[in-house]
Amino acid sequence: MYWNLHNNEILYSFLGHSDKITDININPLNDLFLTSSSDNTSRLWDLTKRECICIFQDSNHAVFDNTGKVIASVTFETDKNTDKITNYINLYAVDTVTKGPFKVSFIQIIQIN
Repeated sequence: MYWNLHNNEILYSFLGHSDKITDININPLNDLFLTSSSDNTSRLWDLTKRECICIFQDSNHAVFDNTGKVIASVTFETDKNTDKITNYINLYAVDTVTKGPFKVSFIQIIQIN
């Protein structure tokens, strides 16, 4: 929800996630923001247009870089035969985000007991 903190009024509700929001990240350059949710999606929103621009499926987390021009989204893929989860970092240019990532990197997560 977009709130006016001066009078505690809800200005607009952004609807789309089906579970709780776990993180919000605001672009330092413009009126874009990212939300990550327990529904395993991250979404790119435009505050001015009041709409979702892009949905990142199977995404645990998404953030803008410090320039506001790149989005990093952590995604996962589950092997149905072994239940092994593979994680990736996907880099998107904000201006062409709907065209897909310009770089995808495999990341290995090691669990320490």
